[in-house]
Parts: sequence; structure tokens; C-alpha cells
Amino acid sequence: MALRASGPAEDLAVTGKIAGRGLAVKFDDGSGPVSQFDAAVSAAGGKASISGTLAPRGLPAITLSAETPFGFLKSADGSLHWMNPEGKISGRLDVPRTELAIFRPFLPKLHRIKGTLAGGVSVTGTVAQPQFDGSLALSGGRLEFSPRGPVIGNINGSVRFDAARAAIEKLTGDVSAGPFELRGGVSLANPADPQYELAFQGDKILLARDARLRLRANVDLTARGGKSGGSVAGSVKFVDGRIYQRLEITPLIVPSPVEAAAFVPPRVDGLVPPPFGAWTVDVSVTNDTPFTLGGNIASGEIIPDLRLTGTLGRPVPVGRVELRNARAFLPFTTLDIREGRLDFIADSPWMPQIDVRGEAQALDYEVQAYAFGPLNERRLILRSDPPLPQESIILLLTTGFAPGVYAGAGFGEAAAGQGGLLLLRAFARQLQPHGVDVDSLLNRLQVSSVPPQYQGGRATLRGRFDLWRGLALMSERDSFGFYNAGATYSFRFR
Repeated sequence: MALRASGPAEDLAVTGKIAGRGLAVKFDDGSGPVSQFDAAVSAAGGKASISGTLAPRGLPAITLSAETPFGFLKSADGSLHWMNPEGKISGRLDVPRTELAIFRPFLPKLHRIKGTLAGGVSVTGTVAQPQFDGSLALSGGRLEFSPRGPVIGNINGSVRFDAARAAIEKLTGDVSAGPFELRGGVSLANPADPQYELAFQGDKILLARDARLRLRANVDLTARGGKSGGSVAGSVKFVDGRIYQRLEITPLIVPSPVEAAAFVPPRVDGLVPPPFGAWTVDVSVTNDTPFTLGGNIASGEIIPDLRLTGTLGRPVPVGRVELRNARAFLPFTTLDIREGRLDFIADSPWMPQIDVRGEAQALDYEVQAYAFGPLNERRLILRSDPPLPQESIILLLTTGFAPGVYAGAGFGEAAAGQGGLLLLRAFARQLQPHGVDVDSLLNRLQVSSVPPQYQGGRATLRGRFDLWRGLALMSERDSFGFYNAGATYSFRFR
């Protein structure tokens, strides 16, 4: 680079050249295209001109030429102002068919970028009121922001520049096979404050890329505004959503030896650059089709009824997410949750208030669980019928043993039986045969140890399979060492 400047502020004279050779940037997936760059700058008499080329190896060169007012302008009061707003400008940018990868060094947040750009744009008029003419066409575009994020591909479209407006003639693509279309344009009447008016519509857009989650949505959004403010409004409706991870309740009722980190609300400050971060948001989040929880066998439905409010820089969810006919899994039984909810309030952004109630059958006990309060406080109350202390309910749910059978001659065998049953459950849950509710079947199978009836006797080892409520098949080894089998029917009097 060589640059020379001289003269008073209101009449600067500048000459210079910039050259670059063998320009390339290395990325994790290889190096970008090697390019060379040449530019010449000159200014005198209150005007400046620039001409330059960017030539990727093996591709036609991108060329730029422009003339514009240059230098400080002295006003009537003697103060200096940069550039005459009424000064004439002219310029031309020609982009032959060029790989988008050459722009990747200027887009550091992109993991990958592919596609081709072609076209040309000219500008005339004045500094205060530029006039544009021309078009740019994009074909085969592909953007990947992170290895774990959705891929935006098959981007094709063009932007037409006409006077003081850049209009999107047609721009389509897909987000992981979910097609979308972007319409609208940008007003450039005031280059210092462009005005945006855009509409985005997509079907089954992938919102998250995770093996444990399927999250697609029909999206319909509009954005309007500029430097002084703007708004984003519309709807996001989930389609065929599914969470494949089971809802496990054991970590909630059994303290971990390692203190688990409390739920921390996500931080979104600073993710959206200005001025867009100050734009207001009013977007509804609901379901278009049922959003299920579980693997091959659905174990609950998630029903959101939310609105995203606040600003793009600090969005705030307000509303409720309901949980219906769900199951929470324990080692030896499941907790049926007919209805639960998470309430999002503006005073506590991203920290929902939970209200979830569930019931489970463990041996001859009916257990009720109630979780409530802020999500990060993990408040849980357990009750049973017949009544048991909280500690006994926890042991019943986690070990499958009734209170009072944690000793005796048959306890080891009963524990081995419970261990086998636990392994059987874990194995069957991994298989999840399509259309077969494995947990409902395994919940009917119980192994228990009954304390001896007399001093020095052996504990009774008992197995039971419930056919339906009250009627069960029984098999046991009694305290005398005999094996018995039969059927029982139980009545309960309250």
C-alpha cells in the first residue's frame, strides 16, 4: 500500500494504490479461494475517484469504479463539514459469475458459505439522494452458521435496484428441506437510515438440529422499520414436533452426590446487532399439529400458547405451555400426568412457574406427586395411600420395595429380583417395539419381599402380575421354602 495526502482540509489532494496477492483464508474445512486485489484512489478539487478489481483465481474479476465528493466543506459560519451532500456521485459494480466463498472472510460467524453471485449495480445522483439501477442474482446458495445448526440451502433469487429501492424479486430456499420464500425490499432514499419491509414465509422449517428433538414449524413473519425503530410480527406454529428424550423424575426426588446446577435462563443479550436489537417483537408460538413427547410410543403432548414480546435483542415469552396425558419415568413404575403447565410471565423472563401433578401405582400404594414453583427451585411433594412418610415413598419409588423389608434372609434374593426387573425395563425401553406399550406391561409386574411372620423365619419372596385392577396372578416362595401360585382379587375399603 502507498498513500500520499497534502493540502488544506477543504481542498485535500490524495493519491494511492493498494495491492494484494495470494489472498486466502484458512478454515477448519480447508482454505478459501485464492484471490488478488488491486485498487487505485485519487482525489483533488473536492472530488475523489476509486477503481479496483478483486480477481479470484480461475474466475472473472469483480470490478468497482466510483466518483464522489471528497474533503471538508466550509460553511458560512466558518465550520467544516465532511462532504457536500449535494455533490454528484457515480459508480459501477460489476459482478460476473462469482463464488460466494470469496466473501467468507467478511462473514466470520458463518461456518460455511456456498453458491454463486452475478449481476451489476450502478449509482448516480447526489450523496443525499443516490439513485440505483441494476440487479444481483444468487443461485445455489448454502449457509451454515454452525455444525449443529440448521442448514439454509438451495437459495435462489434476485434483487432489483430501481432508483432509491432494492426490491427482492424472488428469493426462495429451504431450511433442512423446509421450503421458504422471502419477499419485500429496502428503501435507500436515505442511505444513512435504510427502511426495511420484509415478509418471510416457510413450511416445516427446521428450528433445531438435535438427535433428541424434532422441531419444525410453519413460519409467517413480517419485519418493518429502520434505524429509529421497527417491529417483527407473525406466528410460529410447530408441525409434527417430538421430543425423543424421556421425562425422568428420579433425579428430582433423589439428591445427587454432586450438586446439580440449577436451571439458568438463556442469555440473548447482544446476539442481535443494532439497530435491529431495539425492534419490538410480537410473535405467537402455537401448534399446527400435535407436539408429542416420547419415542415410538407417545408419552404425552406438549401444547404451547405463547407470545414472544419485548425486543429482538431481549425477547420475553409470555403465556403457557401445557403438558397433557404425559408420563414421567421411574425405575420400577411410571408417573401418569394427566395435566400440567408451565407459566411464563413478563416479570420473570425465561423462568417458568411450574404446576404439575401426577399419580403412580407402586406395589399396593397409590402415590401422588406435586411439583410447583419456579423451575430452578425444584419443589416436589410426595403423598401416598395408604400413607407413608416422604422418605419411605422415595425408597418405594426408587427401589420397588415396600417399607419394612430392607432386612431379612430373603432380602438379597428380592434385591436380585428387582435388579433383574430393572435391567428388563431398561432393555425393553431401549427396544420400544412399534405399537407396543412396554411400560404399561412392565408396570403390572412386581417383585417384593414380605417380612417373616415369626422369629427366625425367612422372608417371603413374591412376584405378581396384575391382569386388571384388583385381579392378579401370584407366585411366591413362602417362609417354609414351598413355591405357590394362584390368582388373587383385592378389595380396598377406604
